[in-house]
Amino acid sequence: DEIGDHGDARPAGSSGVRLSVRVGLLLGGLRETASQETTHRADLETHLLRAGATGPLEGAEARARLVREVANALLAVQPQWKLFGYGEREPAVNNAALEQSYRAAVDDFRLRAQGAPGTPGEGLVVVALVLATRAPLQGVSRLDDVTQVRALLEDRARLLSSVLLGAEVFWAPELKGAGLSEATVMVRFPEMQRLP
Repeated sequence: DEIGDHGDARPAGSSGVRLSVRVGLLLGGLRETASQETTHRADLETHLLRAGATGPLEGAEARARLVREVANALLAVQPQWKLFGYGEREPAVNNAALEQSYRAAVDDFRLRAQGAPGTPGEGLVVVALVLATRAPLQGVSRLDDVTQVRALLEDRARLLSSVLLGAEVFWAPELKGAGLSEATVMVRFPEMQRLP
């Protein structure tokens, strides 16, 4: 997704718009064994497919719908949450700076997701949602507070296309049916903290 490539969502750096890149990560645990028929990752993917949120992201509304559906899918599997991480970059002064910051975040998480050594069967899956927005979104003051995590996802589930400038979702590991050990997750995604 190119920043500001969808008409009215293009920010103007001289207009005083606060441009931000927000990075949220939520970890759902895959505690099933390889012999079981379904995993929580499969549940998430099924939810997104039913919502039609896995096709090409053409335009602001398609991106916003993806964010909303990812948030709703994660809310639906709250009992499986194991770790959570969240971060924001400094507000950008113009569109070029926002593009650079957003791309840096996207490239970082893509690299970490692609290099995650998944193992078929049991493990954990990281879902990383990288957003670029024209206004501040709800954040968290504590990474280990499930109530705040839920409120953040509920906020993302209401995201309007007029606020969103870019969105990408990453899975780690990328291999379906695979999981990561908690030790591997904490090395590759040190932003995360364990949820109670």
